[in-house]
Amino acid sequence: METQAVQACITLLAAFAAGYLLRRAGVPGGMMLGGILGTAGYNLLTGCAFMSSAARLCLQSVAGGFLGASLDRKDWRKLPRLAFPLLVIFLGLLCSDLAIGFLITKVSPLDGITALTAGIAGGINDIPLIAEELRADAGKVAVLQFVRLLVGIGLFPVLIRLLAGSPGSTGRGRPKAPARKDMPGSAPGMAGALLASLLGGIAGKLLGIPAGRLIGSMLSAAAFRFVAGAGFIPP
Repeated sequence: METQAVQACITLLAAFAAGYLLRRAGVPGGMMLGGILGTAGYNLLTGCAFMSSAARLCLQSVAGGFLGASLDRKDWRKLPRLAFPLLVIFLGLLCSDLAIGFLITKVSPLDGITALTAGIAGGINDIPLIAEELRADAGKVAVLQFVRLLVGIGLFPVLIRLLAGSPGSTGRGRPKAPARKDMPGSAPGMAGALLASLLGGIAGKLLGIPAGRLIGSMLSAAAFRFVAGAGFIPP
């Protein structure tokens, strides 16, 4: 047991060191990508990389809780007015993911679950966690999501500018940037959000639903902040 604990600590240090270096270098999703590369490199060199299932539950719960705790009551009140755009986005993303997954399986040896997960238009810090829980190849999903992120950052803004025109062409001028949403920074609020996230992650795991740990922690953290009016998880 002590050997596994030491191996888990070294694995975390290798993941954090590589992730921190990539993050400082400005690589998109550097913490997630570096964590995967650092752990893989350590395991290739020593064969001793280890991470327990309990640590996986805690990490996925915190990741889901971070997303859920970023929502407040003002965000929930906006949902009815955004019903139609949300429906359009949902159907568009569903169709595009199915098409991308189908094409990937036709032109590559990747299995269907890995291909479909790689095509999800989500964050590189969250999708590999979901992929791992769905028994997909999380490493390949992370690489494909990284490429998708680079294309999104490097190409799409240029295309949007060309399609939408310059801000002054519509006569409305440049839209005012929204004010930064500050998180309530109390220690009890953070402890409550973390506890809610962990309980939600455990509930999601027990229910056995796909990506249940992330979804359960996200919903429970969002519910805690909505009810308590406070709660945050720092990046």
